Amino acid sequence: MTALPHEQPARPHILPPQYDAIPTELKAPSQWVAFRYEWDERKDDWNKAPRTPRTGRLASTTNPATWGTFDEARAAAERGDFDGIGFVFTANDPYAGIDLDHCRDPQTGILQQWARQIVEDIPGYWEVSPRSEGIKAIVKATMAPNSKHKTPSVEQYDQGRYFTLTGHRLPDTVGTIMERQVEFDTLYRKTFPDINTERKDPKGASKTTTLDDHSIIDRAMAASNGAKFARLWRGDTTDYSGDESAADLSLCSLIAFWTGPDPSRIDSLFRQSGLMREKWDSQRPQGTYGSMTINRALSERTQFYTPLYTPPLRLVGSGTSSKDKDDHTDGNLPTEDDAIHFTDMWNAQRLVMEHGGNFRWCKSLGGWLVWDGARWVTDDTYGIMRYAKLTTRFMLAEAAKAPTDERMKALGKHALKSQSESRLNAMINSSS
Repeated sequence: MTALPHEQPARPHILPPQYDAIPTELKAPSQWVAFRYEWDERKDDWNKAPRTPRTGRLASTTNPATWGTFDEARAAAERGDFDGIGFVFTANDPYAGIDLDHCRDPQTGILQQWARQIVEDIPGYWEVSPRSEGIKAIVKATMAPNSKHKTPSVEQYDQGRYFTLTGHRLPDTVGTIMERQVEFDTLYRKTFPDINTERKDPKGASKTTTLDDHSIIDRAMAASNGAKFARLWRGDTTDYSGDESAADLSLCSLIAFWTGPDPSRIDSLFRQSGLMREKWDSQRPQGTYGSMTINRALSERTQFYTPLYTPPLRLVGSGTSSKDKDDHTDGNLPTEDDAIHFTDMWNAQRLVMEHGGNFRWCKSLGGWLVWDGARWVTDDTYGIMRYAKLTTRFMLAEAAKAPTDERMKALGKHALKSQSESRLNAMINSSS
């Protein structure tokens, strides 16, 4: 029996974009596409496939060659070639998107209660979707690898997807994009309660650390998100549009990664930062503001730093046999009886043992990947060099604490030589 044809629904009526209201920082990357509604026979609905602004050909959310600048996308839409424009999320930008469908009355603008609660829980940039029936948010956040993304009502993405943008800001929301990692993760857990959302940290442990304060700060500033830590440590809240409470929470979370779940240690370090102020000790019904901030940071953090094994210093000629020094065929880590040769290979071994959980050589890409706290990303800023330099600083610190002058001089001399550009590169190359 042949199905009777049905009438194709009218082409969607959409909001004309308010280009000037779109956040300025989002206009800088060349990650823009255009779109127009086209009938999709397979889906039996109107579809808005992304298009390259310059050519009008189909664009891909994974191929930057098919994107354009904000100005190019805007010009193409204003010529009438397209219905609107969209922004592509990538692994190399700090942005993520939240899409709430079928939650807004297009006539009255009233949101359903569940959507209104999400907006209240995640303050930031929210706007009305093109058809006026949904809303979208752009935040600064990342997702764990292989995350789920979509339910019938809620979608979350941080790469491989584009969002149509209108610039029609939701009333009583801000016009800037804000750091909302904690809130973004909380929404994900509520949306996908059956999913284990623990982010797989390469180090994978949750013990408190034995590192002193100076070492923690050094490592935090040398990490892939070290610039962010440094700004917060100085008391700079510009990443959060002056939202000091959000900055406090972020710094506590970053400190917690290095200290482990140790509230007193986090408190001690925070008090040394530029964010410390009287509010930290102000009393609230459930404790001080500071203790509540630390508890929230720990409740949201799922991974902590655990240093990999660091070989003890023992000079060649210390009385061990050749077999003792070289035979590790049983797979055990080196012991105190093992002698150390000061070579580039030894430097590479220290680099891997100290920081190997933070970087990986990717043969297929022909380059390094670094762990950004949530996923592996390409090392565009040569972050592995920071870890190499940090390794030599640890050598110098170790030399200063050496029990004999012989050890102190030998390791100190080697550490200084290892800080040259050629030796640093040799250390890195030997680690691949």
